[in-house]
Amino acid sequence: MTEEEWLGCVDPALMRKFLENQRRLKVSWRRRVWKQLGYPVYSLSHRKAMCFALACCRQVPFPEPSDGEILDSVERFAEGELSKQEMARIASAEFNRPNRYPGEPSPSILAWLSLFANGEESSLFHRDLIHGDTSSLGRLVGGVIDAITHSVSPTTRTSDRLRDFAERWRTASFATSAFLRDVVGFFPFRPVAFSPAWRTSTAVALAGQMYESREFGAMPILADALQDAGCDSADVLNHCREPAVHVRGCWVVDLVLGKE
Repeated sequence: MTEEEWLGCVDPALMRKFLENQRRLKVSWRRRVWKQLGYPVYSLSHRKAMCFALACCRQVPFPEPSDGEILDSVERFAEGELSKQEMARIASAEFNRPNRYPGEPSPSILAWLSLFANGEESSLFHRDLIHGDTSSLGRLVGGVIDAITHSVSPTTRTSDRLRDFAERWRTASFATSAFLRDVVGFFPFRPVAFSPAWRTSTAVALAGQMYESREFGAMPILADALQDAGCDSADVLNHCREPAVHVRGCWVVDLVLGKE
């Protein structure tokens, strides 16, 4: 996949497959050969993958208040504020509980999220060539898209329901792809320079407020603050100013806050 294809892709499964191929370059001889060919080596961190997973899950209108509490717990775990033992307890409880509302998949989306967060797999993006994408992250993203696309009223006329279903599927696929682009950025293709001198108190405060609130309307203001600090990176400034989806884990906000 080229950078141009990455920027235009609306298939999250294809994008994850590309990142899995990059992850395999962690094997020393593959990494060495890849570097000799002049290609960058990128490996998505577990925290970054969790930010992507959480952004996907927050698009689903979960009916239970406890569902939101689980999302918040996983987010705390991603930030190192919750122990692995507690995360394992949440994962076990989610996998063993009965369905709480009609049509809920079993195991639930939140069960796959908690399993993925707890790192119960040998590979974050493991794929089964016979049965397709069987990783907890793959099932989670697929479950999110299904939950959004199937939330069409059964009383709607069949033709309208099918049209609405297709539109919701496109919207969900576009959103999850945009989340992954926002978290990963350009790094699978080329490095983006970021000077520590650009981390002024104003820039860090703005980035921190957006990170904590998950509201990113101040991204253009962050661009101004970075530019005032001497930032001349077109990639960084354009990402802040162009209309785009931003989520917790956004690569520019992470750079400002010094997060991996």
